[in-house]
Amino acid sequence: MTADDIGLMLNAFTRQKHNCEEILHYVDAHAKRLLSECSFRTTALVANAFAKSERHSRVLIETISNRLKQEVEKYTLNKRNTTGSIDVIGTALTEGQSGSELESNVQIQAISTSRQEKQFNIIDVAMIFNAFAKMEEHPLELLNAYIPWLMDHIQSETPTLSLVLLCHAYSRSGVVNKDLYIKMAHVLIQRVNALNCQQLGIVALAYAKTKQSIPILFFRIADEVIYRGTVALKFKRYHFDFQSLEQLSQAFTRVGFQDQRVYIVLTTLLKRRLKTAGTDEIDGDLIASTLTSMAPHHVEAFKTFITDAIMRTKDTTAYSTGAICRVLSAFGKLKIAHKSITEAMLNQAKDRVNEFQIPVLINTLKALAKLNKYNLNLIKESLKRCSMHLVHLSTIDIANLLSALSGKSAQTNKRYFAQTLGIATYLSYRN
Repeated sequence: MTADDIGLMLNAFTRQKHNCEEILHYVDAHAKRLLSECSFRTTALVANAFAKSERHSRVLIETISNRLKQEVEKYTLNKRNTTGSIDVIGTALTEGQSGSELESNVQIQAISTSRQEKQFNIIDVAMIFNAFAKMEEHPLELLNAYIPWLMDHIQSETPTLSLVLLCHAYSRSGVVNKDLYIKMAHVLIQRVNALNCQQLGIVALAYAKTKQSIPILFFRIADEVIYRGTVALKFKRYHFDFQSLEQLSQAFTRVGFQDQRVYIVLTTLLKRRLKTAGTDEIDGDLIASTLTSMAPHHVEAFKTFITDAIMRTKDTTAYSTGAICRVLSAFGKLKIAHKSITEAMLNQAKDRVNEFQIPVLINTLKALAKLNKYNLNLIKESLKRCSMHLVHLSTIDIANLLSALSGKSAQTNKRYFAQTLGIATYLSYRN
């Protein structure tokens, strides 16, 4: 069995969600040999299989990275040689050298380059980088090295999936190159109506996260969302899942998109999706992120939707400490007064006070204060934690803590407020 056969078999089992632990272990143990023998397409499929299986292999990542480095070095060298040959033609012709002889040399180099490109396509690079991103691996040097290669290879015929995967990989890694994003946008703008709902969310959020706000791209995406959420609602292929709706909400909010129609349509789609969603589709972080994205827009129907979503999933959904903070903060912005939910969040904060990062804990207290919710045990334990981490508290943290305790709690128990003032005084001397 060849290396390509093993890679294709691993990919097939992974796609069918079969247990392939033994194959993964074998590939991991023989990664250097197998990945040097197989094609680039198989290499990309193997990387994707490891990412889907949530299996992290340092040897596999390093082997693939080294192979990619070799290819980009060949590309750079070939490009220099080709450029040099063109310069030489002009010089040599002036010196009387045969034009046909020079042309033959250039053709040999061009054939060498084209052979390399037949073996190594943009979809392979996109799949590998996307797999790295899923495994939380961000080889910044390699990603930057491939920008000139991508600029040369992204054309009007470039597969849509390649562009979507590249957007996702580069945005996750934090590598921002304006020219690359503009070049991808030129192609994507023409294909917005061909993107599926998940791809719309990925592309929109990728451009928003990297602060590449290209107005015409977001206008096209907004038009497509409105169309799919109204006129085309009956078509099954245009059904959004919760994640893509959250990504779109977050993206439009990040770029400051002002068309209120988009947020109304997104709210309607969220409400429809909630009716058919399974418990595994919704988690606390997704609800919190959606709340944070939609809070600035004050769509009245959204308040009813989000409280209903939280109540319907309260017994099956776990919230991280960050999600608790974001939910409470968004409730304050939207002026949502829901006693049952806020009490449940307060109790979770009280029981898990030692799990919070200090700034998140302080912001949670501040959010509860805006909702006029106080708990003396929570305040007491929070101040204990803050006192133990004085050197890590910033001026903003102290200001937020004072704000959280300056209302009803100050009147209820002045000792805790005085303790906060003591912390603030300490910091003022420290600074």
